[in-house]
Amino acid sequence: MNYKNKLLALLLLINCLFCNLILPEDQKLIFATHIKFSWEQIPLASKYNLKASNNSNFDSLLVDIVDSTLTYIDKNNFTWDQTVYWKVIALDSLENIIHETEPRVFYIGEQKFPLSSADVLNENNHQGHLTVFGVWWNWNSGIINENGDEIWNDGNLNVMVSHVDEHGQMYGAQDFPNDNAWIRGIEFDSYHNIIWAEPNGTALDPHDLRRLPNGNIVGMRRVDQLGPIPIGGWTDYLQSLGYEADGETNEVYWFGQELVIYDMANNQELWTWNPFDHYTTSDVDLHGGTWWWLQGWGYDWLHTNSIYFDQTQSAFYVSNRHISRISKIKYPSGEIDWMMGLPTPYMESGDVHLCNDLLFSFQHEAETLPNGNILFYDNGNLSETLIGLDSLTRIFEISINEENNDCEVVWEYVLPKQYYAIGMGSVQVLENGNYQITSGNQCGSIIEVTPNHEIVWKANLGLWDCHNALYRGFRIKTLYPQTYSFIAKNYEYIDQDIPGINIEDNENIRFNLFNESPNNLIFLFNAESQEDLFYENQFEVGAEQTILVEIPSASLNDGINSITINIKTQPFYKEQKTFTYNIYKTEPLSIKKEQDKTSFKPINVPNPFNSTTKIKFIVDNDQSIALSIYNLNGKIIKKDYLDLLKRGLNEYTWNAKDNYGKAIPGGIYFYQLKSFKKQVFGKMIYLK
Repeated sequence: MNYKNKLLALLLLINCLFCNLILPEDQKLIFATHIKFSWEQIPLASKYNLKASNNSNFDSLLVDIVDSTLTYIDKNNFTWDQTVYWKVIALDSLENIIHETEPRVFYIGEQKFPLSSADVLNENNHQGHLTVFGVWWNWNSGIINENGDEIWNDGNLNVMVSHVDEHGQMYGAQDFPNDNAWIRGIEFDSYHNIIWAEPNGTALDPHDLRRLPNGNIVGMRRVDQLGPIPIGGWTDYLQSLGYEADGETNEVYWFGQELVIYDMANNQELWTWNPFDHYTTSDVDLHGGTWWWLQGWGYDWLHTNSIYFDQTQSAFYVSNRHISRISKIKYPSGEIDWMMGLPTPYMESGDVHLCNDLLFSFQHEAETLPNGNILFYDNGNLSETLIGLDSLTRIFEISINEENNDCEVVWEYVLPKQYYAIGMGSVQVLENGNYQITSGNQCGSIIEVTPNHEIVWKANLGLWDCHNALYRGFRIKTLYPQTYSFIAKNYEYIDQDIPGINIEDNENIRFNLFNESPNNLIFLFNAESQEDLFYENQFEVGAEQTILVEIPSASLNDGINSITINIKTQPFYKEQKTFTYNIYKTEPLSIKKEQDKTSFKPINVPNPFNSTTKIKFIVDNDQSIALSIYNLNGKIIKKDYLDLLKRGLNEYTWNAKDNYGKAIPGGIYFYQLKSFKKQVFGKMIYLK
C-alpha cells in the first residue's frame, strides 16, 4: 500500500472512530415515542445487538434486540418524558463480540395531546397506520396511532401541518416571532429539522404550502385591489362605522391569494398567478356573511385554502372558499380551464360554472385522484340557503368529462350531524379504498369511512377548542418513510485497523440494499473513484425487501482504492447520502501464482479467530510441507517447515505470532502450503 493511499485510508478511519452511532444524536431532545436507531457498519460484523435503558449501567433494558441491518425502529417500548441510554454491540458470524460502541443518551419530551383516543369499529376493514393532524388556533401538530396514542408532536417547532406529500414530507405554518410576518411557511421532517423556510417578510398564507414534482415550492400570498362594499344586510352596520357602503365607492381593500412558485435552490420567484387578473370581482359572497367580518386590514374576498398540482394535467386545482369555487388553472400559461361552483343567482358567473347543481359551499380542499376524479370537502355553510338543510357537511368524489363539461357524482358522503364542520376539514382516499375525513367539531374528530358509508374507525383528539380547531389530517404508514440500510459485503480490515472491502481481480464490489420502509422506494445510485470507475443505476426496491447491488471493479488498480457512492431516494431533488469505502483489490497474496489443482482446499478453524487457529489440510502421501503466512502487503511474517507429514489429514496450530515470537496486529492474513510439486492458499482473519 503506498503512503498516499494509506494516509487516505487512515483519515477515513479517524472520521469514523466517533460515528459508529448515527441516530438518535447524542443529547438530542426528541418529541416522539417511535424511535429510529441507526449506526455505522462495523468491519467483520454480521449482526448487531442494540440495547437501550433508562440508566447508563444498562442493568434494566427497555430494548434488547439483535438485527442484521443498520437500522431499527422501535414502536412499543418508549414513553413520553423519558431519558434513554443506548449502545450497539457488533457480533461476528459466530456471535462473538467484536466491537462495542460508547453509549449515547437522548431525551423524550412531553406530549401535547394527552386526551387523544380512538376506537376500531371494524377490525377487518380499517386501514390502520398513523394519522398526522394540524391544529389551527394553537399552531401545533401531532401524530396518533390507530389506538389513538400520541406518538409524535411538533415539539418546539410550533407548526400547524397543512400538507403531507406522498413521500412523507410535512409542510405547514409556523408561529415564528422572529420574522416580520405573523407566521411563516416551512417544510420540515419528523426529526423536527426545517428543510425549507419562506424568505423573511414574504408573509405566505398559512392555508397551504407544497412542493412541485421538480422540487420548487408553491405557496400563496396576499394581493390587494381597492373596491366597493356591496349592498346587503350589513349596509346599515358598516355605514354606522363610517363607510359609504353604497356598492359603488372604492373604499376598502379586497384581498385575494396570489399563487407564487419559488426556485428551490435560491428562493427566486419563478411564476405568479394573480386572481384579480383572471376573476371578476362581480363574483363575491353575498350570502355567507363574510362582509360582516370586514376589518381594517381589508375584505377577505377569496379565502383560498388549497392548491393542488396535477403533473399529468400540468394544472393547479385551486379552492376559493368564500366564493364557493374550485378552478382548474393551466400551468404555466395561467389560463383558466374551467371553474365549478354555485349557479346564478348565487354567483354572477354561475352559468359558466361546471357542476353547479352540486350546490356545494365554502369548501375546504380539492385534489385529483389517480383515476382522474376530483375529491373535495364541502363544508356546506350555505346548505340551508341552497338546499333547505341546516348543518350539512359533505364529501364529494366527482368525474368531469371535459369534452362536454359533464359532471358525474361518483361518491358522496354526508357527515353525521355531530361532525358538521363550519370551517376547515380534509378528506383522503386510503390504500384500502376507504376515506379518512376530519372534523373540527367534537374537540377534533377523525373518522375512516368505507365506500358503503360504514364508519370503521374514529378518533377524538381532545383539543381545547371543541368547535373549529382541527385543520387537516393525513394518514401515513411510518414516521420514517425513507429508511434503508446499505451494507457492504466482505467489509473487513484491509491493513491492521483500517476498514475496507476486499475483492479479487474480476470480482464485483457488492452491497446489500435493505429497504426498511413500509413503502416501495425508488433509488438513484452512482459510484465513482479516482481510478476512472463510474457506475450509475436507478431501481425500485419493494417495501421491506432487499436487493444486491454490484459495481464492476475492472477499472480499479491492484492495491488500495477509494470509491464514493451517492444514493438518493425519490423525490430526487432531496439531498443525497454519501458513502466512502476503501477497496483492496488483489489476487491472493498480491502476487500471481498458479493455484493447486487438487480438489481439497485448506481451512483454518476458527476463522475469524482471536488467539489461536488450526490450519487443516490433506497430503496425498508422506512428505514435507513448507508453510508461509503473509500479511496484505505480501510480506512473510511467519514461516515454518513441516517435516515428514503422514498421508491424510494434518493440522498446524498458529498462535498469531511472527517468526520472532512477537504478537501481530489484527487483520487479514493469507497462508501458503507448498510441497515439491504443489501449492495451495487460504485466507484468515485475526481479531485482536
